[in-house]
Amino acid sequence: MSVITNSPKQIVSEGLQALSDFNKRVERIRKFFIYRLAKRGMLRTAVQESLGELRRSGTRLPSQEQIDALVNNLRFFIQNNEATSFENLAKTYASLPIPPTLKREFEDCRGRLNRWLDGKSSLGMKGSPLIHRRILWVFVYGDVAHLSPKERKELENWRENPPFFRLLKTDFLNTLGKFTRFLDETAAINQKALSHLNR
Repeated sequence: MSVITNSPKQIVSEGLQALSDFNKRVERIRKFFIYRLAKRGMLRTAVQESLGELRRSGTRLPSQEQIDALVNNLRFFIQNNEATSFENLAKTYASLPIPPTLKREFEDCRGRLNRWLDGKSSLGMKGSPLIHRRILWVFVYGDVAHLSPKERKELENWRENPPFFRLLKTDFLNTLGKFTRFLDETAAINQKALSHLNR
């Protein structure tokens, strides 16, 4: 039985497409209100809102509709059935004929994103801290995109404690804001790789 392998030309063509698609999606997200708030450090937290703290000029708590719009596009970067996911982009970078410095730059960015997501939040349950990735996943897959019964159940359990839920939602919004920085950084690295490949 023969193994079908992609030709170098096809690998480059598919890589160009994945990098270009990633950057187009980031460009689309940059127009979202919640993205612009996050970039300017103006995201108001759910906790601040619930406590009735005075607003700093320009700060806003995004609406559920605005959160949904961002999350429904964020899935292209986190679901591994998409060529534009960070995991699949790592495979793309490994296979492309680009300078090792660019490959390292992407891996460094991806590594920092994963370390942030796998880092402990200041919140915990039953004596164990929750990691940012878990909070993100529960809000994304329990409420907005591709509903998962497991994440939905966990989210409903969290809702039963309103003060704690507001803290969790604040961590979720902060993680969305942090994610946008990594999207911008990756798009810039992709642009350098695209320029090299299109010479």
